[in-house]
Amino acid sequence: MKGWRHYTLVGGFALGCVAVIVRLGYLNWTEREFLQEQGDARSVRSEVLPAYRGVVYDRHGEPLAVSTPVFAVWLDPSRAGLTDESLGALAELLELDPARLSASVQSNGHREFLYLKRRVPWDRAQAVRELGISGVHLQSEYRRYYPASETTSHVVGTTGIEDSGLEGIELSFDGRLRGEHGRKIVLKDQRGETIKDLDYVASPKFGDDLNLSLDLRLQFLAYRELKSAVVGHRATSGSLVMLDARSGEILALVNQPSYNPNELGSVEVGNMRNRAVTDVYEPGSTVKPFTVLAALESGRFAADTVIDTGPGYFRVGGKLVQDPVNRGAITVGEALQVSSQVGIAKIALDLEERAVYDVLSRAGVGEPVNTGLPGEAWASLDDAGLSSLVEPTTQRPGSAFEVVHWPTCTAGHCIFRRQCRGRYDLFTSHAIYARDDEWDLQCNIRRINSLRPQLARLAN
Repeated sequence: MKGWRHYTLVGGFALGCVAVIVRLGYLNWTEREFLQEQGDARSVRSEVLPAYRGVVYDRHGEPLAVSTPVFAVWLDPSRAGLTDESLGALAELLELDPARLSASVQSNGHREFLYLKRRVPWDRAQAVRELGISGVHLQSEYRRYYPASETTSHVVGTTGIEDSGLEGIELSFDGRLRGEHGRKIVLKDQRGETIKDLDYVASPKFGDDLNLSLDLRLQFLAYRELKSAVVGHRATSGSLVMLDARSGEILALVNQPSYNPNELGSVEVGNMRNRAVTDVYEPGSTVKPFTVLAALESGRFAADTVIDTGPGYFRVGGKLVQDPVNRGAITVGEALQVSSQVGIAKIALDLEERAVYDVLSRAGVGEPVNTGLPGEAWASLDDAGLSSLVEPTTQRPGSAFEVVHWPTCTAGHCIFRRQCRGRYDLFTSHAIYARDDEWDLQCNIRRINSLRPQLARLAN
């Protein structure tokens, strides 16, 4: 009996092994593709290889925007083995509320993917990894960092959670800076951990670097002085634009109030507005040099032509034009130097009806500047009121139309230059001093449109 039982047991086991082998052979021959697909669906995954966003530099190679490696912490709620203790430890590391974290995991229990927190620093991510919680994973990504912080925020801008441009240069040149993500095929175990890299489908294409005409040293100085002026005058806002008058390159651009692009969570939306680009205003006395230029082009005035401004005021129609004091008889150059309302108004009334309007039009006022910064506003220039007596007087000193900062900066600094001993001295409307030198005005008005403000210098 014992021998018979032994042989029966061995025979049955052998037959079972043969049946299993035959079945495996049959499945391998007839269902191979199906079984392979099912196995891959459970263990083979495609992962994104994030592309490194291009660096933004100033004109001297100082970095204004760089990308730093961080991690996204995500969870598979369907496989998560979270206890109260592990949940509390995880919430503490990620600086999350434990109750909210628990509620979020429970409400998303049917899902296989749930972000817990993005842009987690490397040290905290490693601490999360060391917890060894089943179902909690780390995903590599990049976060944008801005070394100059709020000093350059309105120019450089900022990026969103997916590392795409939201404001400033980051938005305007997003396609150039962003690059293209790569992709790889990996083999994972039942806990979702990567066992092996199977194939690199596409390598990431890093974004191109971008060099700006901005000078970070001048930007810091401009930001400091503007902030001091706004605080000192108790102003609600202010803007400062500094251009290279020969090339039109933007050397500094700052606004107040500003914001810290590294900490967007606490930023007021209104502080993100780039007022130097988006806001229009009445230019006021900055248009007086254009009136003087129109007078010089007419041939009826010269820099030393005398204008009688006494008694310091006069009436045009129903409007009173007056100076703070009676300046008496002054030259055209002196009228511009002291910004005399009466002097410039008398010059304007003595010119042809469209003289100043034509100068402003040739200077590009009313045309788009195309700086490349998002939200750029257009200046408005209208000749509808030139036939009246009061309108030319008010328009020509600059109070009947609106401009943005760019046309007045570009035109004002490029037109009014005087050549002195082989070099050019640049003056604004309040800094043109009386000298014996001849005004260097030939063809300058025709050069204005070629000296548009420029910001980006595309790297090779």
